[in-house]
Amino acid sequence: MRARALPSRHVMGLLLSAVSGMALAQQTPDALLERISSAVSDITYSGTMIRSVDNNISTLRVMHSNRDGVIREKLVAQDGEGREVIRNGDQLICLFPEQRIKLIESDNRPASSLVRLPLAASDLQRYYVLEDHGPARVAGRKVQRYFIKPRDGLRYGHRLWIDSETMLPLRMQMIGRSNVVEEIRFTNIDIGIDIPDTEFESDIDSTDFKVIRASTGPILQATSTSVAADTVARSEGWPAEASPGFRFRATMTQTVSVNGQVAQRVVFSDGLATVSVFIAARRADAKASKPQSQMARIGAVHSYQRDMGDKTVTLMGEVPEATLRQVADLAEKQLMGVSAPVAED
Repeated sequence: MRARALPSRHVMGLLLSAVSGMALAQQTPDALLERISSAVSDITYSGTMIRSVDNNISTLRVMHSNRDGVIREKLVAQDGEGREVIRNGDQLICLFPEQRIKLIESDNRPASSLVRLPLAASDLQRYYVLEDHGPARVAGRKVQRYFIKPRDGLRYGHRLWIDSETMLPLRMQMIGRSNVVEEIRFTNIDIGIDIPDTEFESDIDSTDFKVIRASTGPILQATSTSVAADTVARSEGWPAEASPGFRFRATMTQTVSVNGQVAQRVVFSDGLATVSVFIAARRADAKASKPQSQMARIGAVHSYQRDMGDKTVTLMGEVPEATLRQVADLAEKQLMGVSAPVAED
């Protein structure tokens, strides 16, 4: 599937005093994340972050700003080849110096590419419980600790260390049954500073890089609680709910950058965790072989590929393995009736 330099995921912001931070303890996970979501795009900051995935540690230099409604971000890996991720409005550019690849894609998500924000926060309290774990300090700043605890084994838990003044998450962990599957943590950060636009330009000369564009066709958006969601799901031949809590959210046609195929992408979410289902024509050189299935994991992200007749279906999501298998099993009856787009030459 699509190569991503760094997982997307998102950082926050705006005024919240220590007193109001304590008040959040009485709220639901929906309310906490909605307040974070409303502030996340406005804050300006620059800092250094450590990311841990499967015991592999990497360091990132991170900058974020919102000027006149245009979000700009720059993530630079301080290790290895020095990959860059640059966001300017709804355009996301990933630069891979060793492979000499420039990946360009549209990213119309609000806020940031670092912190995972809820797709539909109104559903969260059905599947998660918010626990207040008290005050602490991260990167020299006062924070309030929260645990968004799942009510079942179909989703991960989320530990958040939220800056008491700004609502910026300074540390985040994704929790499996008994272990941390992924973590990011600021080691230093400057908040509310002025960052010149020139700082968001690339430091890599990509003149002769191979350019890959991950294009996206029309998107039919629908919230989980709306009649429109069920209507779109039925019209597309999909179940309104593919697994307990994971409801139909959107459908689109997308070019998969790794193999150049055109695939239909369907998104299911419980409001926080999301599963994407990609459907593409089964490659001609694989049709004669026995249908295959394969599960893989990097950090919190599981991917599951299964051949279904003349289609290859790939599921991806930051969910436990059992959830992907359940979504695949429950959705397969519908998928077999969906006509997959023909692969490009």
